[in-house]
Amino acid sequence: MSDTSRLIKESRRIVDASNDVNLNSGTLLNMILEIVTGIDSTMRRMETSMEKRLDDLKQDFLTVSARVRTLENQANDFNKKLSDCETSCQGVSNLFDQVTGQVKTNRRNINNHDTRIKKLEENTIDHPSVPPVIASNEIESLKAAILDLQCRTKGNNRRAPIVARFLYHRDLEYVLGNATKLKGRPYGIREQFPHEIEQKRKELYPVLKQAKQQNRQASLVRDRLYIDNQLYIPDTLMEDSRTEHTGSSSTNHDTSPKGSYSSDTPPSKRQRQGPSPGPPHTNAPPNSGR
Repeated sequence: MSDTSRLIKESRRIVDASNDVNLNSGTLLNMILEIVTGIDSTMRRMETSMEKRLDDLKQDFLTVSARVRTLENQANDFNKKLSDCETSCQGVSNLFDQVTGQVKTNRRNINNHDTRIKKLEENTIDHPSVPPVIASNEIESLKAAILDLQCRTKGNNRRAPIVARFLYHRDLEYVLGNATKLKGRPYGIREQFPHEIEQKRKELYPVLKQAKQQNRQASLVRDRLYIDNQLYIPDTLMEDSRTEHTGSSSTNHDTSPKGSYSSDTPPSKRQRQGPSPGPPHTNAPPNSGR
């Protein structure tokens, strides 16, 4: 504003001086040139100032645009989180509905058992000829069933076994090889076999225990028992073989497990037979809660 006022004053002075007859044209032109030069310098300063202000405005606009984009991203994140929260709340609501329905079912079962117990008590009073022991046993079983429904535990109050299945056999061997570290703990690891093999192993467990008590080297591989690196054959199988092949016999010691031995040696490494072995599972300790 000061430069503009100065230029206006100079212009008025030149106009007033032009009316003077003594003023020559050269001086007048110089004065006009000074005014034009001043106007040009003023315009240059104004252009420089305007460019600087435009740059500042552009920078501010870019900053505001970046902040707006950041706020939009945050708003989208908030919307996603809100949707997740709504989904979680809906899941919790459904879970509570299921729990409520289960509680109602349990109450109906408890009421039914209570009714059965009362009927049994009335029958015991009306028919004294019924042995009281049988009635008391039925009552105890019903009470145990009611307690099981109330506590939602298993009937034998044991912890359910955890079944693990492996994709690779070497992982199964690694787990079974480290199962001895759980000795003395209330839980353990054992391999699960088909029902036929489990029955054979149960028959061979007493022989295995007796051989270990005699400080003999014994190992049970699936359904085969090796004692002192010899395959143990039970007496039942020997009797069958005797009926088919007469004249064959084997000598047994009184202190050794009853049965015969074959020259087969146990495999040096656990091998896979048939389909992949069943998953090992932990033996749950007795009298432990779920």
